[in-house]
Amino acid sequence: DLHELVRRHDEAETKRDQELMRGLAHAAFQNEDLFRALRELLIEPELESFRVLVQRAVDRGELSADNPARDFIPHMLFGGALARPIIEGIDHDPEYSHRYIDAVVVPALRLR
Repeated sequence: DLHELVRRHDEAETKRDQELMRGLAHAAFQNEDLFRALRELLIEPELESFRVLVQRAVDRGELSADNPARDFIPHMLFGGALARPIIEGIDHDPEYSHRYIDAVVVPALRLR
């Protein structure tokens, strides 16, 4: 499901979303009302999508229900995407995202 998530996002759309989120995140930390709205309208729905994705993996037997890393999937994915421009000076792309999932997320989740 994680790789499919990457495949479904158009590269141009992803770049636009990255730029928008960087600007919104910066502004949200300056304005409490904007921060609440951002969490309510964008962040919480995304987190719910991840919860559904994780539950599907548990239901299929791919992920142990008590795996402690499961709560950190959004952190791993968003962190990897946000860190690459800072560390490497380039945005993440689908190829990078697939490598990151295989090298970082899959081992952390001990997927079956």
